This record gives sequence, structure tokens and C-alpha cells, in this order.
Amino acid sequence: NIPTVMKGHTPDIMAGDPSREVVNPDVKEDEGYELVWSDEFKVDGRPDPTKWNFEKGFVRNNELQWYQPHNAYCKGGQLVIEARRETDMKNPNFKGSQASNWKQKRAKIAYTSACITTRGRKAWKYGRFEIKAKIQNKAGLWPAIWFLGIKGQWPSNGEIDLMECYKGKILANVAWGTKEKRKAKWNSKKKRIGPGWDENYHVWRMDWDEHSIRLYVDGKQLNHTDLSQTNNGTQEFNGPRNPFHQPHYLLINLAIGGNCGGDPTHTPFPSHYVIDYVRVYQKKNRNKHKNNHKNNHKKKKNKINNHSQSQEKSPKNNQKKKRKAAGTPAPACAPPRPESDPLPNASESISGVSSEKPPETR
Repeated sequence: NIPTVMKGHTPDIMAGDPSREVVNPDVKEDEGYELVWSDEFKVDGRPDPTKWNFEKGFVRNNELQWYQPHNAYCKGGQLVIEARRETDMKNPNFKGSQASNWKQKRAKIAYTSACITTRGRKAWKYGRFEIKAKIQNKAGLWPAIWFLGIKGQWPSNGEIDLMECYKGKILANVAWGTKEKRKAKWNSKKKRIGPGWDENYHVWRMDWDEHSIRLYVDGKQLNHTDLSQTNNGTQEFNGPRNPFHQPHYLLINLAIGGNCGGDPTHTPFPSHYVIDYVRVYQKKNRNKHKNNHKNNHKKKKNKINNHSQSQEKSPKNNQKKKRKAAGTPAPACAPPRPESDPLPNASESISGVSSEKPPETR
């Protein structure tokens, strides 16, 4: 059994902090959005189990932390993810230094943290997503807010990194599949943050519809991805043709070390990643449009059927129309472009495809 981690110092929650000013979640109404899901973390204790699941153990990217639920708790209207340095925790999956799996090579657990996720609870297709949080920009820490598609192997399921922070930079990334297994194509943007930036709360936002994904921090756009350019290189890995036309679930985590996080040796612990709220908005008339589209399709189909029936009743009229049309050449129409074909100048349509790639393993 993994020993329970006792909670240490709780971060100060200052009622007078202007960066924690309460925002009315209904203010999006003038833009056609309505609040469809949220967590304001108002009840102290464990996060709401009807909304959140937990990742457990060593998970990805050679990260140093062991994920466990004990390191995430709600207090004072906020979710706190607490990363701790451990001194006497054994890895229950240890199989020796020669084990083929890195997760089984470590005899001890040096750090613990938490990753909460809506996987198995809730996933969304399109909408506006807002998360207000305070991160710590310190060596070895790697906080993130990200989304994964529900169908397909990574990266063919699609990945959206609304926020990653490590080595003094915040990143906003979108990734999808190529023809190679577990090889992603990334549209990645990064911004260096200065001293004191992590002392305040910041709002990360994603606007996602059938045409594009836009990622923001504090109202400033960091990344724009044109979804006409994000088809997977192959459907061999069980992903949809375009992974961003399927529902995605949310993950919020504080990783340590690993492929990108850096060396945490001299970083003081415990360290806290504090989330003030998570809110999901969707267009009010989205379902209405869907129903209208279905109704229009039915009307069109009925109209075609009625027209066909009337033509069958008038064979003479059909023969006259056929004779009249015989001398008229067909219009020179180009066949429709298959979805898999690249659009003209496709390489120019996606800005900032990064050669410095985020981690490949998810």
C-alpha cells in the first residue's frame, strides 16, 4: 500500500487579492454562450468525485512524481494540487534496475503530486473553456491544463495544451497524428515569463469550434490552429480523420522533472498549483441549429420524393424533357475535393509549427 501523504503547509488564500476578483459566470450570454459545466471548488475536502477522476502512479514522460489522489484537495474555494518531496516511499511496481519499463526501474518514489481529469466523467466537443489559476515558475515544476480526444491512440486522438509551463516559459500547443506511430505534428507557441508573473492568478481560455482552436492567456491570443489543416496522417492508429471534431476530456496536473520539467533538486517543496475555477461554455443555439439542419434535410428529401412521384405519373413530360436536354452539353464541373487532399498552400496556413517539439509520449 502507498502511505498516505499528510498535507503540509496550505497556500495563503488572500481575500483581498485583486487577481481573485469574482467574475460572473453568466457574462458570456452577450456572446451567445451559456455555462454548461463548471467547478468552483466551494466544498472543502476531496474534489467532487462526480466530476473528477485521478491518474495514479508513474504515468508519462519519465516524470519523477508518483500521482496519487491525496495530493489534490479543495480549500477556501480553490483546488490545490500539492507537489511534495518524499523521503521514504517505495515503488510498489519496482522490478529492478534492468526492467524494460522505466516505471518499474525506480526503487523509491522521490516526489508525489496529482493529476485530476474528467476522463470517464465528461468530455466536450467545441465550446469556450476558462480556467483561472496560479502556477509556480520554479525549476523542475511542470504544471499543465490540457485536453485529449476520447478516440484513438495518441497523438491521433488529438491533444490540446491550453497551458504548459516549464523552464521560465508558458506554452500553448495543439498536436495531431502523422503517418508514424506515436509521432505528432505540433503547432506550438511559447512565451517567456518574467519575475513575479507567477505571483498572481491568470485566466487561460480556449475558444474551439468546427473551424479553429484559439488559445489565450489573460485575453491575449497565444495560438491559433486552423482545423482544415489538422487531419491525421493516417487512420491506422484508430483515430478519426480529424481528431478535433470529436469530444475531448480535460486534465489538470502538476508534473515534476521528466522530459521537459527540468531538475527540481534545489526547488523548495511542498509546491502548490492553485485553481480558482474551471468553466465550460457552449453556444446556446448549437442544438437548435442541429435540429434545424435535420428538419431541412427531411424537407429536402420529401421534396425530392414528391417530385420523383409526379414525374413518374407524367411519362410524356419526361420524354419531352429528355429530348430537349439531349442537345445541351453538361456543365464543366470539377469533382469535389476529397477531405484528405491538402488545400492549396497548406504549409502557409498553419503558423508557428514548432521544430522544438513538446514531449512525444502521452
